[in-house]
Amino acid sequence: MSDYMNQRQYKAVMDDANLYESMTVKLYLKRAAHFKQAKKVVDEQLTRHTTNKVLKKYAKELDDERVKSVWLAIMTAKDEKEQGWLFQEDGEDFVEQQITKYKGDLSQQTKIEKESMDLVELFEEMVRRQAKGDFR
Repeated sequence: MSDYMNQRQYKAVMDDANLYESMTVKLYLKRAAHFKQAKKVVDEQLTRHTTNKVLKKYAKELDDERVKSVWLAIMTAKDEKEQGWLFQEDGEDFVEQQITKYKGDLSQQTKIEKESMDLVELFEEMVRRQAKGDFR
């Protein structure tokens, strides 16, 4: 497994930028842990089948997904800091504020407000999928 974007490096980036590890950030970290564990299983197979190119390719893909998930966690933390609210912890309040602001007519939302609401829904779906063991 590559040592790139390991737990120590992740923590350094988060600390340097003064970012918060929210529930949504933790979703991405759970996803990263899933891919790390899957790669560990493939690596065990590689110890017995050292020349298997398919296993090597799959191990790299799993590690790439792990790294991608860690970066998505960091980018999500940056987005939450910038917008001043957390997608999961504050998402319901954000939706209610939008409904009140636009008196129920959400077609008046700005593009960023609409995209933020879409992300709230996406992260809720991600929670449901992960609860079922789906880490796509």
